[in-house]
Amino acid sequence: MVACGAAASLIISLGLSVSAAQADTAPADPLDANSEAAFPPRANGVWMYDRDRAGAFDPGRWINLINKYNAAATPGNELGQVFSYGSDMETYCEDDDADKCTLDDLNMYYTPDSVGYESTGAYVDGLDPIDNDPSGAAARPVVMTPVIDGRIGPEGYLRNFNDLSESLARDYADKASKELCADGRIDGIQFDLEPFDVTTPNGQYYFYLQIAKNFAGDHDGDPGNDPYGCVDAAHPQGRFFSFFTFAAAIEPGTVSASNVHDVVTSYGNGLIIASLYDLNNLPAGTLNDLPTYTGSVQQEVANMKAWAQELEIPYAFGIPASASAHEYTTCDGPDCRPGKNGATGYPMLDYTKAAVTALHDSAVDSDPLFRGTSIWDFGEGINVDGNAFQPAPAPAEVLLYLTHNLTRPDAEQPGSPEPTPAPTVTVTAQPSPAPAPTVTATPAPPTGDLYETPGFHYVNGRKWMTTCEPYSVTIRCWTYIWGTQVQYTGGQFVKVNGWLFNNLTYVAAPRSVWKDNKLAYDNSWTAADGRRWRTQCETALTGRNGCRSWAEATVIEPTGSGYALVKKFVFNNIVRFSN
Repeated sequence: MVACGAAASLIISLGLSVSAAQADTAPADPLDANSEAAFPPRANGVWMYDRDRAGAFDPGRWINLINKYNAAATPGNELGQVFSYGSDMETYCEDDDADKCTLDDLNMYYTPDSVGYESTGAYVDGLDPIDNDPSGAAARPVVMTPVIDGRIGPEGYLRNFNDLSESLARDYADKASKELCADGRIDGIQFDLEPFDVTTPNGQYYFYLQIAKNFAGDHDGDPGNDPYGCVDAAHPQGRFFSFFTFAAAIEPGTVSASNVHDVVTSYGNGLIIASLYDLNNLPAGTLNDLPTYTGSVQQEVANMKAWAQELEIPYAFGIPASASAHEYTTCDGPDCRPGKNGATGYPMLDYTKAAVTALHDSAVDSDPLFRGTSIWDFGEGINVDGNAFQPAPAPAEVLLYLTHNLTRPDAEQPGSPEPTPAPTVTVTAQPSPAPAPTVTATPAPPTGDLYETPGFHYVNGRKWMTTCEPYSVTIRCWTYIWGTQVQYTGGQFVKVNGWLFNNLTYVAAPRSVWKDNKLAYDNSWTAADGRRWRTQCETALTGRNGCRSWAEATVIEPTGSGYALVKKFVFNNIVRFSN
């Protein structure tokens, strides 16, 4: 995970949140993720950071997006665990010398007056329970898992962590446990202390061993003495914890694998989350091109599953849904470098699909050790050493895909009763030249009709989804409708349920900013790719103060005996004028 950014989280239909367990539940079997006693719980997740692009703190910034996502997601693909930023861990030892460290030099800042504490409260209060289980099971609260961040080494702010003595590392874990377990709203903690390294019995190793002990309520070996309150009525099994690394940390036969096994299984309350992004060792800004990434992610998933099974430890994955420092659409900075094939970026959805396909191909969903998939991220973008990466947060098309594919791809899902003719390619016109010069002011979010109101909607018996973004002096919005599309695949026509592109809307702006743009006056033209376009304005069809454009595309239409490919004009976009 990248610390200098913003992020988010999900829950899956199997398993319960920690707070839903009963006090008399038998000890959990970590190998049985599908049992009600599963612990740590099985849950998809999303990392999120509550700061806007200007850096202002906005607690609960992603509540509405998560609730709307879950309303659209099918069972097994929900967002039901949130990884909100909790605090940093920092060490300030005399002379930067671990031998001179005292407990007062070892810090964490998850206190009632901290922003992390406030974020936790906002999400606990604002997130809707997961309530779409087809079996009619009771709604499940979202699992609350704050992230404790740290950068280890001479360039970080947790510089002496690995060099701490066993006793001081355990004392540091006690100090952290006291702060964290004091908040009864927390179900678990993700420790994002990077780089993860337990190749020796170092400070990091002993810290995690003591965290496991404390979170189980067994601080001093006496289960009846739990000075930090990690076990309570809402958490009868205590709290769980995870750490973020790569599959190499558990390669069979290594000291690291043995030490990870000790940490995770000593009290049965830990799990490992393997990153499926930043899958290379190259400097930040060097693109991991899609062909290379596809091969790497397939291998990483296969290794993680096989090695976790050998060690019998629970595991989860983190996938790219917004830009990382190596998998991105755009990079702006001094260190941006093309991939091996010369590419400079890819649509984020391509990376997401490659990761999800690797998970499906390896059948991790059926593995009782598997604990879910988490997405990176809901935030406003990352910047590493002066290099800015986009897109962020996770784009709408990625979220739409994940609502039906994240962990459990749909078999049969409700759609429109009859196939909806649709283009075989997505037609998205980009005005050229741009309708207006770039301005520094940010347009106000649209609040108009379905086509310019962000979020999920239910109108005229159909499910709709709209997402918007600033575009020059206006805002543009993409609208999708849930339905059944006929696709021509493998030499035959096949019905597929999913989100279908409906239209692109440019929110009302002065006519002057659209001067000489072909999307804003009556005309017909042929684009550079050979497709024909036509625009119509101020008619009964378009209404006053607006234009509509159609693009030529190949679509599938029903015939008396089946389906046929037909070339026709398809509605694509709306331009609205404010005067």
